[in-house]
Amino acid sequence: MKDAPVGPHSGSVSLKVHFQNGTPGEQIQVAIASFVPDTEGVVDSLFNGTFAVKAGTQDLTVQFDLTSCIGRFTPDEQGPFCLIEATISLLNNGVIQDQQFTGSMTVRPGQVVQTDPVILVAGNNPPVITTLDTARVVEPGLIRFTMTGNDPDGDLTQLDAIGIVDGTNFDIETPYTFFPPLKDIGGVFYALQTPFIGVNELEVFMSDSKFNSSAIDTVPAFAPIGSIPVDSLSIDTTADSIIVNVSPATDSLELAFLDTFPGGAQGLSFICGGAAPVDFSVTRFACAKPKPFTSTQVVAVAVDFSGFPGNGIRCPVPTQSCLPLPAGDRILGSKRTRRVHIRR
Repeated sequence: MKDAPVGPHSGSVSLKVHFQNGTPGEQIQVAIASFVPDTEGVVDSLFNGTFAVKAGTQDLTVQFDLTSCIGRFTPDEQGPFCLIEATISLLNNGVIQDQQFTGSMTVRPGQVVQTDPVILVAGNNPPVITTLDTARVVEPGLIRFTMTGNDPDGDLTQLDAIGIVDGTNFDIETPYTFFPPLKDIGGVFYALQTPFIGVNELEVFMSDSKFNSSAIDTVPAFAPIGSIPVDSLSIDTTADSIIVNVSPATDSLELAFLDTFPGGAQGLSFICGGAAPVDFSVTRFACAKPKPFTSTQVVAVAVDFSGFPGNGIRCPVPTQSCLPLPAGDRILGSKRTRRVHIRR
């Protein structure tokens, strides 16, 4: 007799599946298969089942027997495994409306594999930009703009903004990604630029889960016209919040947090801020801290009582005291200027 304990022979795949809307007659079909090595397209079906559709995002975990496929692969240093692929389909009365493939995944007995989020949408219409406001270069490395848009199918997944110098040269591309996907989008956004490069135009477009893109829209990038510059600020962090104290009083404050990567490149981490009381010379703002929090700098932009943004101030996170750039380094027009001292 073989006295060794019997190990698990099943594995699981966890799927995060999103729908904008669910209608009667719709189902999610999940098919798990393993390719048979050294054959031409032969597959071994490990699971094939359907689930009821729920509007929004739902989590599905499917468990299946790995016995038939584990023996076809030589164990590696972690032990036995099976290579699988998952096909997720949106069915309406048995007819496929949309279908996504997860690609090859390694599954081991007794373990759960998490796939990337899956978006299923019956329609195939591109997103549309409805409004795009004039961009403002609020800081030597940052452009503020407002826009609205929508996607008829509710699967808007990305917004891209790219600065343009002198109408021909493209600068940094700033992407925003969305999951769950959006049907409508609107509000204030920020785009990075190479500091002091002189971006005078901003190009914006949107994409959906099926790689449809909106028409490209462009707007001029001008200097800010807000009447309230930030004189100074301090930034502190708690277990779950970011606390910012700003002088002078302002109608509202927008905080663009930046990450710095190896080599010095920067990325936009997140945006927060809000309205402030009007009767204090120093205003306190608090933002929820994302997890994990890795931002190393923030650009604070004061918005005046007419709704116009002013010159922003860039500060490390955290900091006890941060002051704006000298006047010669501020943004004076659609081009930025700096003081240059020449030694004769």
